[in-house]
This record gives sequence, C-alpha cells and structure tokens, in this order.
Amino acid sequence: VNILYKVIDMTKYCEFSDLNNADPSLKNSILTSCLLHLFNGKQNKFMPLQKLTKAEAITVLIRAIDKQQEENITPWYKNYYTRALDLKLTKETDISKLELPITRYEMALLLYRASQKK
Repeated sequence: VNILYKVIDMTKYCEFSDLNNADPSLKNSILTSCLLHLFNGKQNKFMPLQKLTKAEAITVLIRAIDKQQEENITPWYKNYYTRALDLKLTKETDISKLELPITRYEMALLLYRASQKK
C-alpha cells in the first residue's frame, strides 16, 4: 500500500481455503495482496507452497505497476506478457517459456527493470 500507492479494495472477496499452509507471519500480507488485486489465486486457493511461474510473476508485476489486463484469453496471461514486452521488462520471445518456474535472478531482473520505469 505504501509502496504502490494503491487503495485496498474492501469489496473484493479474498478467502483462500489453503491459507493455513502459508507461513503464519505472511497471512495478512497474502490477504492484502489479494485486496490490492495483485494475487487472485485460483479456485479459492492461494497455493503458498507452489512454485511461481514466470507468467505469474510478470502478471503480479504488471498489476502492481500498471493495471489488471483482460484475462479471458488463451493463455490467460498473454496480455500481461505483451504489456511486459511493451515496457521492456522482459526480452523473452517464446511465450510458452512463461510456464516455467522463475529463478531468483529472473525475478530480481524484472524488479530492477520495473524500478527503472518510474
């Protein structure tokens, strides 16, 4: 909230059936990330123990620095990928590679590139 200067959406429903699998010290942050429309989860699950894919990381980053994109397409993250390309946050030209887990290096690079946009 303090970094993104976004308002929490108290009308959004954010309840994850697997929230107890998350680190207890992060539960409030997970719910806040949902209320900020950064993480939406899937089928009422946050999946805190699942690895983050490149597509999911790019999606969260674009939601944070730009806005939510239309997701009723295939693949659902295509518009986030296109926006990340437009903003030069990624140089990945093969969209199918976004299904792979993201490395810490790749995430740091995304964050660094995004920080240069402000």
